[in-house]
Parts: sequence; C-alpha cells; structure tokens
Amino acid sequence: MCISSKNWIRPRKQFLTADLKLDAAATGPRWLSDPEIAGYAEDAIIRGAELGHYALHAYVVIPNHVHILLDPRRRCAGLRAGSRESLREMQMERWAYGKGILAG
Repeated sequence: MCISSKNWIRPRKQFLTADLKLDAAATGPRWLSDPEIAGYAEDAIIRGAELGHYALHAYVVIPNHVHILLDPRRRCAGLRAGSRESLREMQMERWAYGKGILAG
C-alpha cells in the first residue's frame, strides 16, 4: 500500500498513539528483553538492509517492540520477508516454544 503525503497525517497519528501505548505498557509480552530473541530481530533488520530492501538509518530493539528508521529502496515498495527473515521467524518461534511462551 502506498500512502501519499496528503493521506499521511492519519496513519502518523495512529502510529504515534500505538507507540505511546507500547512505550507505557507495564504488562504484556516482553520477549525482546531476552538477548537471544532480540538478536534474531536485530539480524533480520540488518539483513533487510543488506539485501537492499531499504536504507537503514537507525533502529532500537525495546523489550516489547522495535523502532526502525528507514527509506524504502523502491517507491511504495512493501517490505517482504525473504527466506532469511522467514528463517529468523522460525528461530524466534522455536525459542518461544522452548521457553514455554507459546503453546503447541
């Protein structure tokens, strides 16, 4: 989905509202506080830049979410998970099952 500049205000407000709620959350999943699972997320972010999906300017992994500042390489290009990202997702799920966070 491509958002034109005139239609950007509403999504920006929605993002800010959701982000403030995540930042203030006292409860909920905090999987990214585990260095191993945070490493999987960080690897996927860096790999996306290496694959040329986007120009990565900055990122931060927070215990319950991630912030990424990037520029897509193609105008209105969706960020699609490649095989490496799918591998990371499977590794994160395997980790979560092993820790008893997800039930089978």
